[in-house]
Amino acid sequence: MTCNQEITQDIANVFGQLTGLGQISKMAHVWQSPFTMHKSLLQAIRREAEHARAGRKAGSSPR
Repeated sequence: MTCNQEITQDIANVFGQLTGLGQISKMAHVWQSPFTMHKSLLQAIRREAEHARAGRKAGSSPR
């Protein structure tokens, strides 16, 4: 649960898509399969691997 308005707007868009009342739209924070999840997940993994290779702390939030 969250009160973050950007995330709740993303979720409202997902529900709009699922009910047929909305079109596929770009999400600000939510990764939606199959539209953005695969690419975003791979980018996040690469970013964390780069943090680890550079000796920086890994495991932070995706943004």
